[in-house]
Amino acid sequence: MINLLKDLREPELLADDLIIAAQPTTNNWGWLPMLSLSTALGLLLVALAYNASRLATQESEPLYWFGLLVLFLPIAWRLFSPDPTRRERIALLIMLGIALYSTKLLAYPLYFTYYDELLHVRTTSDIIASGHLFQAVNKIA
Repeated sequence: MINLLKDLREPELLADDLIIAAQPTTNNWGWLPMLSLSTALGLLLVALAYNASRLATQESEPLYWFGLLVLFLPIAWRLFSPDPTRRERIALLIMLGIALYSTKLLAYPLYFTYYDELLHVRTTSDIIASGHLFQAVNKIA
């Protein structure tokens, strides 16, 4: 009975448990939340520039480039600094890639407009038709 009551009491804390509990967690995202806000602001400025260009105003081009700078420079500055953790760097690179692709989607949300996209569609249809990645080139003589 005494052993049963001893097991129900709080366990004694060992010195090792206190050391482990006192160490800070490495769950720090660094500047990622603030930089995501600056990225969102840059995307907003780019969207306003696209809208201004549809209305044929002269302020559209400087606003576009300023929006890209607001989007890109803070992330580049943080990536080149020695402070961010590996996790923060990966998240910043993913966020930058998505944001730069979003600038294209803001301009042309429904269409394949650039050569790269059309090339990927052609390559995909060739792979589906032949079952092979590379095709022999037929030269016209």
